[in-house]
Amino acid sequence: FANPAVSTVVENGYAGSEWDNEITLATSKNSFIKTHVSFFFPGDVVEDVTSALTTLAPGVMPGVKSDEVATRLGMEFIWMF
Repeated sequence: FANPAVSTVVENGYAGSEWDNEITLATSKNSFIKTHVSFFFPGDVVEDVTSALTTLAPGVMPGVKSDEVATRLGMEFIWMF
């Protein structure tokens, strides 16, 4: 948990990269199916922010750093009538 009484310095730098793609399939002139895929690859700044948010004693014990890739998958059905 973040402790609002504690301030932790977060350096500036590389936040991360995102890759996303969308594919549309027209099933007719009035309906479409869309799929969306996104990946976020975190950088050093995201690791510093997650560490600052999870620390309990800054300077003594750093918080847990998260460097996992975030994934988003989505699908839409659009029907125009």
